[in-house]
Amino acid sequence: MASGDAIDPESGEIAKDKIKATKSSAAGRAEEVTEKAKEKSKQKAGEAKERAKDTAEAAKGKTKEAVESVKDNTEEVGKWAAETAQSVGEKAKQTVDGVWEAAKGTTRKMKETVVGKGDIDDDDGDEVDDMKEKKGLDEKRKRAAEKMQDDR
Repeated sequence: MASGDAIDPESGEIAKDKIKATKSSAAGRAEEVTEKAKEKSKQKAGEAKERAKDTAEAAKGKTKEAVESVKDNTEEVGKWAAETAQSVGEKAKQTVDGVWEAAKGTTRKMKETVVGKGDIDDDDGDEVDDMKEKKGLDEKRKRAAEKMQDDR
């Protein structure tokens, strides 16, 4: 076709019809692709929702397990602490009893040293004088007083 030739009107109509058909086909195809994309998006969103739900359930289960574990450990530590406290209390009582016995023994020794050992009653009614004579109480008191002075 040369530049001066005219286009056949029938050919122009055919071209217009082909353009319309192509446009219509493209629009139909675009609508079809859009629908498929919407469906695929809905499907993917549903799958994501299910995965999120499953993950939340799993997290809930793990949290519940962790809480139970902490509870069990707390109970065990509580029992251990109670047993330890009881044991410490028993040891403290034993220590106090030992100190008490030692104090009684020391007091008895001091009494024996200062007052003298055994029964000092000789039935004459003058036990203090008898004791001074027999045990040298005055001398013992003097030595005890000197020792206390030296210890200070």
